[in-house]
Order: sequence, then structure tokens, then C-alpha cells
Amino acid sequence: MSYVSRRHVLGLGAAAVTSALFSRIGFASEEPHFVDKRWPTNPLNAIGCINTVVTRDLDASLRFYCDLLGYELLKRSTLGAKRPTVEGVGDLGRRYALVRTNPNGSPEIGMVRLLESPAEARPNRPRPDATIENPGLCALSLMSRDIAASHERLVRAGIEVVSEPYYYNHLKMVPLPGARYQSRDIHVKTFVSYAPSTEQVFFTQVLDIDGRPMKWEYPGLHSPVMGRGVVTADKWPLRQFYGAVFGLMPDRDATVWGQPSFNRLMGSTPDRPMMFGGMGDGFNMEVWEWRHIDPASVRVFPTSLDRLGYAAVTVLVDDLDEVRRRVKTARIPVLGEGALPTLDREFQPGIYVRGAVGELIEVIGRNT
Repeated sequence: MSYVSRRHVLGLGAAAVTSALFSRIGFASEEPHFVDKRWPTNPLNAIGCINTVVTRDLDASLRFYCDLLGYELLKRSTLGAKRPTVEGVGDLGRRYALVRTNPNGSPEIGMVRLLESPAEARPNRPRPDATIENPGLCALSLMSRDIAASHERLVRAGIEVVSEPYYYNHLKMVPLPGARYQSRDIHVKTFVSYAPSTEQVFFTQVLDIDGRPMKWEYPGLHSPVMGRGVVTADKWPLRQFYGAVFGLMPDRDATVWGQPSFNRLMGSTPDRPMMFGGMGDGFNMEVWEWRHIDPASVRVFPTSLDRLGYAAVTVLVDDLDEVRRRVKTARIPVLGEGALPTLDREFQPGIYVRGAVGELIEVIGRNT
């Protein structure tokens, strides 16, 4: 039977699908083709890898990610005396947990890093003030083997969802110069949930790509966390920022228009078109640009490590010193030094910067 494996889900331009890149990402020792530097759209081999979520109830968040989604708790500990200098990192003894979502490769790829919140923490994206149309770091994304089963599991557990799963498509998608994939048609079903600490999580089942079903290659109902979405009313400041810091070039643009089910599942304004944009092969972050919104009319929600929900993304690069040089050249402020714990290191060299719509970014190097 003909099928499309995860190796072919490259640059699809749909939430929770565009970043299905685990067959070709990871650390240098495991994925030598990742460091061949043959990708014009991603010359530093940058990848969004760890997702930091601040939670008031560590146990509730672990039940969501481990019991409901099927991921694995690898480590539970407290922050030590040596920790990043970025504002909001908190005091000695702040509890954290590391959850592995990727069963087939490097555990840091797709990892969820849970940080216990301060007692009176408010959400990074407070509802109802922050909607899917407000700029900022917004949501995690993953795939489901059976979207109806995923939806039923979460609803039975009392998890809030925006809607039932809805179908939508992208047809005749054409890559931008430098990208590695071909023109394609994709058909998916998606729904959106709110995790216990307010972060949004997108679940998508790929129905077919170019008429071929996708082969499922994971042991459970859900794939690893494959990507994240950053919302904007104007993609160009975002592209300029990520180009300046990481050398990224856009690899795709695809619009969703005339499909009311898409707006329903997103919880967005009916009939308002959205543009999906990729920022470089393998980077694993989508730009969600709401067209026809005046950027001056919408509130931006910057993220912080002392507020609830999706707070920061960790970007792994070949050369941390090169990123430092780029940041200095672009006159982008460094908000802090060091990095939060990974599986093997309680502290390591790194920097924190803030993106064009307030997203907090932790940058670490492969060989530092």
C-alpha cells in the first residue's frame, strides 16, 4: 500500500503538521545529515527543541502530558544555586520536571520542561483577553493516530477543548526558494485543547498527502511534540528577527481561506484568513499571520518564566558564539546568561533573547 511516512511530512504548512521533522533532526552524533549544512533556509542548523511550560500544579501537568498524552517523565528535581540570570527564573529550590515526548531519538527534541510557578502567577496569555489572534508565543503542536480517540480521551478527563475535530486542507502548496520539499496537497483533521496550565495544544491527524495516507511510526496514540506556533499580525518583523539571529530564511507560505471549519477549530473570527509561514527547514516553528488585522490594533502578550503557560522555547544551534555575534550585530538585548536544566546538565552556557512578538527564547549550543 502506498503511504507517506513522517520523512515526507516536510513543510506542510498546517498547524501540528508542518513541523513533523523528527526523522531528520537531533544532535550531531545521531543525525549526521542534519549537520551537513545543505539547507539554504537554515544555515546554523537551528531547531526549536525544548518547550518550557510554567505550571501552578506540577502533578496536574504531569497527568496531562504523561497519563493522557502518553509521554514519559524522565526527571523531577529542583533548580540549583547555579541557574540562568534571566528575569523570572526564580529562587533556589524551584521545582521542575522534564518530560520526554520523542521515543525514537534525542530526548531533548520535543521535550516539555515543566517549571512550578510562583504562588500568585498569572497566565502568559490570560483569557479571554488573549485569543488565538493576539501576537505572541502561542501553542504546542503534535499529531494523533486517531483524532476522534484523542478528543474523546481529553474530554472524558475534563480537559477543555475549543471544538470537536474539524477537517480542512491546503492545496497546491509550493515551497519557497531553498526549501527541500515539493508542491503538495494535504488533508487533515485538527482540534485544540487547553492544558492544565493554560497553554494551548494542537492535535492533528493527517488524512492524506497527495492522496497517500500517512504511515504511523510511534508506539502510542500521539506523536512527539513536533512544533510550536507564534502568532503575529505582520510576519515581516518576525522574519527579520529570526533571519538576523539564526540566519533563517522562510521556506513556505500557505493560506487558509474559505474554510469555516478552520476558524471554528481555532476559535478565531469567522472568515478571517490566516497565513501559515515556515521560518526555515527543520526549525520547527510556524508563523501564524492573521491577515487583515491592523498590527497597531492588537495587544501583544510577551512571555515570562514567572507566568503560567507556555513561557519559552529552547533553540539548539551548532555555534552559540555565532548567535552571540549576530545578536550583538543586530543590537538585540541579551536578557540573561545560562540555560535551565536539560536531561544531562543542570546548567550550561546559553543566552536568553526576546523575539519580535515578545516570545522568550533560550539559545544553547550543541558542543558547549
